[in-house]
Amino acid sequence: MKSQYLQDTALRYFLEVVRCGSIAEASQRLNVASSAISRQIRSLEELLDTVLFERRPRGMVLSAGGEMLAAHAQKVRLEADRVVADLLALKGLRSGRIRVAASEGFGIDFMPRLIRSFQQKYPAIQFQVYVGPPTMVSRQVRDGNADIGVTFNRLPEPDIKIVHQQPACCYSCATAIR
Repeated sequence: MKSQYLQDTALRYFLEVVRCGSIAEASQRLNVASSAISRQIRSLEELLDTVLFERRPRGMVLSAGGEMLAAHAQKVRLEADRVVADLLALKGLRSGRIRVAASEGFGIDFMPRLIRSFQQKYPAIQFQVYVGPPTMVSRQVRDGNADIGVTFNRLPEPDIKIVHQQPACCYSCATAIR
């Protein structure tokens, strides 16, 4: 997607290492030399004056500072994806991908019916759906792997903005998070 051009190279490389857990695997997935990824991460660490990863024999683990940067970088990536989608929609293309995470109660019947109804109006929109327990739904949203999360939840989740909530009075009521 074109949104990669709206993101800093160092942050893209950093996020891929976060996802993969190692520079070597990130190198393969990005088709970029390991040394280039290492340089970008070292540059970020120098710029921010903090260690982003604990380097271990079997990969890399985020430090506390790395976790903060990862949360920020994922939000930037999501926002870049949204901007590109909005620009394409302005051109009338009406195409794109929506990543949804839903808890099991919504994933069996409610979400498939909702998606089918939506796709009748916008057939070029593709959906990627993850169904899992409520804690994993929140994690998918927080980690930037889902644009929208739908789940039952009694307490607000940190780092997640609630865009709609509904008391759970019946089957069709849901809490939507993004």
